[in-house]
Amino acid sequence: MVVTGQHRSTTLLTKLLTLSCMAGCTSAYAHQLFVSVPCKDAFLYTTVIRAMAKSNLPEDALHSYSLMLGSGLAPSSFTLTASIKACADLAMLFVGRAVHSHAVTRGFRSD
Repeated sequence: MVVTGQHRSTTLLTKLLTLSCMAGCTSAYAHQLFVSVPCKDAFLYTTVIRAMAKSNLPEDALHSYSLMLGSGLAPSSFTLTASIKACADLAMLFVGRAVHSHAVTRGFRSD
């Protein structure tokens, strides 16, 4: 990817991040890939949050969620679901309630 100039492609890096996190990559490697993306969008943040939450990296998932909110991007229902899963994995009821409150204030409802 670096040789061909594709290392700045958000789409390719999103796929690489997903695959590497699912394969049990270290959080340092995932962080390095994530930082290398110049313009992070909501889809990239959601991909990272979901992959880390599924890969037993809940602290990193919640940190990424916090960065996403700080950057002014709006989370999707997929982002919120993964963030709540990370809270549950860490038994962080207070943070889980905050994520749920954020979902309600953004207009998300249960089906």
